Amino acid sequence: MSSARRRTNFQLWAEYRLIAMELMEIGGTLLAAAVTTPTVAPVDACAAAAPSADVAGVTARVFDTPTETVVLVANTRNVSVTFALTSAALPADAVAVEVLFENRELALRADGAVVDAVSAMGTRAYRRSKLPPPPPPATAPLLVNGGFELASSVGVPDGVYALPQGDLGASFLVDARIAAAGRHSLRLTTPTAGEGVALLFSSTKRLEPPTADAAPALNLSLAVRSARGGSASLRFGLRPQGDVIAPCCKPGAAVAAAGTGAFERLSKAISVPPGCDLSRCSVTVELLSQGIVYIDEVRLVWLSR
Repeated sequence: MSSARRRTNFQLWAEYRLIAMELMEIGGTLLAAAVTTPTVAPVDACAAAAPSADVAGVTARVFDTPTETVVLVANTRNVSVTFALTSAALPADAVAVEVLFENRELALRADGAVVDAVSAMGTRAYRRSKLPPPPPPATAPLLVNGGFELASSVGVPDGVYALPQGDLGASFLVDARIAAAGRHSLRLTTPTAGEGVALLFSSTKRLEPPTADAAPALNLSLAVRSARGGSASLRFGLRPQGDVIAPCCKPGAAVAAAGTGAFERLSKAISVPPGCDLSRCSVTVELLSQGIVYIDEVRLVWLSR
C-alpha cells in the first residue's frame, strides 16, 4: 500500500446517506406504483405563458398508487429551467402538492399543472396524497409531532431532540416503512444496553398545573414495535430541561414491551405533586435494552377526575 493513505470523503458519504433516506421515504410508492411519463414543457418566466414545447434535458416520471401520487423530475442540463408538468394522475381539482425534502407546498395551476423551477443538474420530488385528512383530536395535543409526521429534514422529526448517552452509535430515524398510524414511525437503535439515545419531546405549550376538572396526574402512552419480534425495555416519563432542578420530573421505572411483532401500546400514569413546576419538564423516551424498536403515536393527556 502506498504511503499516501486514501482519505474518506465524508461529504460524499453524507450525500449517499441523504439519498438513502429520501429513497426510504418514497420507496414503497416507487415499487408499488403504476409508472407513466408526464408532459413537461417550458414556461415563459416573463409572461407565464402556456407551455409550447418539450423541455430538452428534463426527465420526469409519475408514480401513481391508490393512496398517493409521487412525481420525480431531473434536470440533466447545466442551466436552470422553469417548467409546467401535467399528468392524468394530477387532476384539475387537485389544489396543491407537497414538495418533498424542501418543507414546502406548491399550489397547482388552474389546470392541475405543476409549475416550478429546477436548478441546473437539480432534482424535484412532489407528492399528492389521495387519503382524507385525519380527523382533529378530541382534545388539543400536549406534545408536538407525537406521530412523527413532520420531518422538515428527511429522517429527523420536528420538535424532537436527542440527548446522547454513553454509546455514540445509538441513533434515531424517521421511518416511512412501518407505522402504527399515519405515514411515519421513529426507529430507535441501541447497540449497547442502557446507553441509548434519550429523546426529548417539545410541548405544544407550557405544561401548566391541571385544571379543576382534571386529576393531578398525566397519562403518557406510546405505540411500540420490536424490529425482530423480541421483548424490549423502554423508559419514558418526564425529564428536567437542561440543568434545572425539578424533583417532580422523573423518567420513572422501565416498562417492558412483549415483542409480539406488531405495535402494542404502553402507557404510564405520572402523578403531579402540588407545587410541581411542569414548565421545566420535557417528555422523554429511551430504549434501554439492546436492539431496535419502532415507536409511534406518543401521547400526553391529563387524566380526568
